[in-house]
Amino acid sequence: MVICAAAFPKGESEISVARLSLAKSEKIDVDYIVDALVSLECRRVTVLQFAKTRDLAIGEIVGLHAREGLIDPDTFRINWDKYNPIGDKAPLSSRNTFGADLM
Repeated sequence: MVICAAAFPKGESEISVARLSLAKSEKIDVDYIVDALVSLECRRVTVLQFAKTRDLAIGEIVGLHAREGLIDPDTFRINWDKYNPIGDKAPLSSRNTFGADLM
């Protein structure tokens, strides 16, 4: 998470630096990150521009990839025993679940 938040030079991918794996999506022409707990395949519907540097992308979720056992395929409910994130990038939070300061 911290590695991917760094500023990378144009053309350099955080995927290889963070040692993440990619796989082909099923319904869109963009690879997804296999290592993520959940990855969504989305198709762009529209982009609304509110200012020169403020856009809102609106999309349609057309596919989902989840770590084995995380989502019940019959009920689509999360198995909370399998959901163990190590941190979050919430804008109001600068601490991960280990209590380490990220700022």
